[in-house]
Amino acid sequence: MTEDEKYLRAVGQQLRAEIAASGRSAASVARMIDMDKTQLHRYLHGTRDIPSTTLKRICAAIGITPAVVLDRAEQRMDADSE
Repeated sequence: MTEDEKYLRAVGQQLRAEIAASGRSAASVARMIDMDKTQLHRYLHGTRDIPSTTLKRICAAIGITPAVVLDRAEQRMDADSE
């Protein structure tokens, strides 16, 4: 797995955690931002790169900033590499 793939996976895992912490489901977030739930699923599982504008929309829907998600994803990657 490349570093880019690891990063995408970490961002997706972090987004899933943040969605769960918000008390929403991925399906409800997809509806809130008018996105196909299959596409959101691909982002949340790290199989597709997330455009910055899409990340911003997802984060706005769950009340968090993209910067926080990306920072926590970096921390997740660092912890996984130890």
